Amino acid sequence: MHSYLFSDFRRFVFIRRGLSICAYLALLCSLFLPVKLVASEFESVSLELNPQRCIALHRGQRCYQDILFRWKSTRTGHFCLFMRQGGLADEKSLKCWQKQAAAEFHYEFSGEQSSWFFLVDMETKEELASTELDLVWVYKRSKKISSGWRLF
Repeated sequence: MHSYLFSDFRRFVFIRRGLSICAYLALLCSLFLPVKLVASEFESVSLELNPQRCIALHRGQRCYQDILFRWKSTRTGHFCLFMRQGGLADEKSLKCWQKQAAAEFHYEFSGEQSSWFFLVDMETKEELASTELDLVWVYKRSKKISSGWRLF
């Protein structure tokens, strides 16, 4: 009975060592991960637009605004700026840059809905940063036109 307990103890020690060996192997393998994956976690990209609102007189009216975009990345690359209006799934490419880490771009906006703008890394097809242009109205509801006829 005593030898049976000893064999179970050796089996426990072996399994315990096996787990620790697996842990060391996993740690060793993680050191050889591609640097690009690790670097993308620390990449910092900013995208700003000015102004952040487009103001129309009445709801449903088209808004016109000159917008200045500024973006900056911690590395150079091939980046493109896209626009998505309202809830539409289609995206419009506005401008692309190659071998750049920062840029400014002037755009003449025209739209009837709020729009999203986002910067994409064209090598990885990853969306890096996004910002929204809000469309607001001075008069939200159109006033009823009085007919001029009153009974009382």
